[in-house]
Amino acid sequence: MILGLTGGIATGKSTVAEFFREKKIPVICADTIAREITEKQEILDEISVEFGKEMIVDGKLNRKKMREYIFVDINRVKKLNEITHPPIIEKIKEEINKNKENPILVVDIPLLFEGNYEFLVEKILLITCKKEIQLLRVQKRDSVSLESAKNIISKQMSLDEKEKKSDFIIENSGTKEELYEKLSSILRGVSNAMYES
Repeated sequence: MILGLTGGIATGKSTVAEFFREKKIPVICADTIAREITEKQEILDEISVEFGKEMIVDGKLNRKKMREYIFVDINRVKKLNEITHPPIIEKIKEEINKNKENPILVVDIPLLFEGNYEFLVEKILLITCKKEIQLLRVQKRDSVSLESAKNIISKQMSLDEKEKKSDFIIENSGTKEELYEKLSSILRGVSNAMYES
């Protein structure tokens, strides 16, 4: 089974990915692939032509500057996606193919719904948490104000919307132990369903 892992910002997806790796279940990370793709010269050239040479510093993409520049305009986000999404999808497919012998494979895609990546996976696991906890985590993680944290979260699809499209939902507002317990329960359910089918 190809299980898509997603969730809102700062809901704990990295800890969930860590859980699966500890269980010897392969995890394909879309963010890692995206970083690799944006280090390729042909992609950097396209970004430079489209968004300006100042986005490239010392032969590398200035991610902070790029983020600040594109998030004020949805059309800029779309344009960047047009450049980067096709090679990212190809690479994810390649990695899925390499790991197809595994009974369970996790594909960690933070923007799974926003990027319309659902077709890559068979089931979707969504990680959510209480809004106030999410805000605190974003503030702490990114060293930003409450206002900035609210702004960052508002740019993503709401967790309520994501819940409607997901097969499994884990609310992660408690301890790591509680999270792992919930994940173990889902893993048992997935394994049983696969065995029965």
